[in-house]
Amino acid sequence: MKERLEDVSLLRRSVALVVDGIAVALAVPVGGKRRGGYVTLATLRWCRAAVRQLKGNPGFPNLRIVDGRPWQCMHNVEWGDPQPQCDTDLHAGDDVEHGRYFGYSEQAIEKFMKERAEWDVE
Repeated sequence: MKERLEDVSLLRRSVALVVDGIAVALAVPVGGKRRGGYVTLATLRWCRAAVRQLKGNPGFPNLRIVDGRPWQCMHNVEWGDPQPQCDTDLHAGDDVEHGRYFGYSEQAIEKFMKERAEWDVE
């Protein structure tokens, strides 16, 4: 995460989420160019525990749980602005917009886009 963020000082305000005595995720707050974030967790109970830990901490506004069961996937705890909608065809512009939403540096986004282009060729 450190190599991707535009504002690495956000890491000092991040919250290590601990459930049942186990560190399950690192939640990075909004701030600077970072407009939102999320963590993916295995159970809704873990999601509720994460929300309780994040609530009231600066940089974690608009906390919400996204139930993954309709898609048969894991659950998310999200905060900040809603994520930008993406095209189901996964156009490159979606990746750039998402990178900016998460507060990644332009260099990190550019590096990802170059790597993605290599994946698309294979």
